[in-house]
Amino acid sequence: MSFTNDEKWNNAKKIAKQEGKGTDWCYIVTLYNYMDGNQIGVYVTFPNESNKYRVLGVTDRDTTLIEEHSSKDTYREINSEEAFRLKKVFETHNFETEYSEDLKGTTMLGQSKLKYYIESVV
Repeated sequence: MSFTNDEKWNNAKKIAKQEGKGTDWCYIVTLYNYMDGNQIGVYVTFPNESNKYRVLGVTDRDTTLIEEHSSKDTYREINSEEAFRLKKVFETHNFETEYSEDLKGTTMLGQSKLKYYIESVV
């Protein structure tokens, strides 16, 4: 699947644009994750680091949750303005397993659960 053929991705971009956030890829992937999108991952990279971090979503208190690509079991919060400015990497995947976790002390799109898809472990 390509980005242009993913109906959920295109819908998330359309909604974000209507809300004035059409260039905020972290917000777009938040919408996409909550639409059960499971083909596209957005990653950020920090200057002078080789690691990439998967964007899990933007919280309602305007922070962004990211997960180190190599660890896949813990996430951390960064300022959403910082996340907006970081370099983005877009990848297509076949994420098959839905993952949900309680958000402690915050919400995302009004929900108390973090929701996204992960690659199945064999």
